[in-house]
Amino acid sequence: MMWTFPLSRYLVPAVGDAAPEGFTLVESQVAGGLPHYVELNPRHRLKLTLPTGLARQWLDADPQVIISTSSDQSDPFDPAAPEAPMGQSPRITLIRDGIVIGATALALAPPRRFPPGETAAAIEVRVMAWRLRAGVMQGASGDSFIRLAWKAADEAIAEFGPPPTNEFVVRRWPVQLRIESLIQRRLSIRYRGHLLKTWQRHEPR
Repeated sequence: MMWTFPLSRYLVPAVGDAAPEGFTLVESQVAGGLPHYVELNPRHRLKLTLPTGLARQWLDADPQVIISTSSDQSDPFDPAAPEAPMGQSPRITLIRDGIVIGATALALAPPRRFPPGETAAAIEVRVMAWRLRAGVMQGASGDSFIRLAWKAADEAIAEFGPPPTNEFVVRRWPVQLRIESLIQRRLSIRYRGHLLKTWQRHEPR
């Protein structure tokens, strides 16, 4: 059994060009604009959309302008770089036999299970990279694409994190062993003072 650091689940994973072990890599060119469909197998396909509720801004936009790209999440932050115009948040939706079973924002993240919480006949999807230009909102494509890896989630996980520590145990740890803000520390001290006063008030005489 392999143990993992608890906070690792919240970190942006290092994403390479190769698919993770057991996953099938799929790269799809967004040829006819959005919505765009990526066929996974005869029962499942992914739908890529960019819901904005606006139309005029896209009609007047330069079709070559990048409106969303995975490099914004993977590359180091450059404060001098110009902000992407009309930065948007695309979404992917998994469809099984014509029925939507889950949706999430397009992001570089650990594999996402669809539908959430299901253990049988589920699909895991990991987004690897993407680039969308404004032309996809006008029915054009340019060099827009999405790259992802997927697999049938029919196996148990091989990595486990440590079980969460009871909050009452954490409160008894020395301060140097706890990760907490100054505000939380003040609240803890106030809480311990409240417990002490309560104990003193009810202490047998």
